[in-house]
Amino acid sequence: MSLRDSLFYSALENIFWITSQTCSELKNYGSSKWWWQVRWALYKAWFGYSPNLAIHKHLKNNNPEILQGNYLPDDCGDLTYGETLPGTAYDLLKTLEINSESKVVDLGCGRGVFPLVAGAAFGAESIGCDIIEDYITRGNRATGYLNLQDKIKFQLLDFTRDPLPPADLYFLSATCLQEETWQKLLTNLHRTAKPDNQVLSISQPLPHSLWQLQMRANVAFTWGKATVYAYSRKGNR
Repeated sequence: MSLRDSLFYSALENIFWITSQTCSELKNYGSSKWWWQVRWALYKAWFGYSPNLAIHKHLKNNNPEILQGNYLPDDCGDLTYGETLPGTAYDLLKTLEINSESKVVDLGCGRGVFPLVAGAAFGAESIGCDIIEDYITRGNRATGYLNLQDKIKFQLLDFTRDPLPPADLYFLSATCLQEETWQKLLTNLHRTAKPDNQVLSISQPLPHSLWQLQMRANVAFTWGKATVYAYSRKGNR
C-alpha cells in the first residue's frame, strides 16, 4: 500500500470513528442542554476555520522552517491536534466530583472542549490555556456564545515556563508532547500544585513519589481511545 493510500484510509477510518462517537454521544447526552450548547458554541466560534489552520498560522509566524510549503508536516510534535469529546469530558469531570465551587485549568486546551464542558455542565470556574493565539481568541468567542464569561476564560500561556493559574483540577493533554516538553510541564506543575490538587493526564503517568493514583481508565477521544490517569497531589511538596 502506498503512503498516499495509507493516509487516505487512515483519514477515512478517523471519520467513521468520530461519526460513531458523535452518534453515541447523541444517544447518551442528546437530552442534556449543555451538550447542545457546547457543540453549537464551538460550531459558531470555528465556522469556516479549523485547528489545523490555527496551527499552520502559528508555525508560519513562529517556526516557518517547520512547514512544508503551504502544508503542515506529517508530525507536528507538541502541536499535533487531538480533541476531547464533550461526553468524555463530562464523564471525567463527573467522576472527579467537579461542581460549581471547583476551579479547572486545561493546559494545552486546543478548542477548549474541557473547560467549556466544565463551565456549561457543572458551573465550575475554568480556564483554557494554550500557546496558539487562535485557540484563545475563538475559545473566548465560544464562551461569549454560551454567555458564561464569568465562569470560563481562555488565556495565552506557555505551560512549560509561565506561571500556571491556581486550580483544583489540572487537565493535561499529554499524548503527543515530546519528552523535553513533558518534563518542563511537570516541573512547572510540581512548582504550582498544592496538596490535594487533582490532575487528569492523557497517556502520560505522573511520578508516584509526588502524586497518588486515583483512577486509570481507557476512554474515547477524537483520534481513538487513550488511557487517562487521575491523580491527587500528596501532602509533601
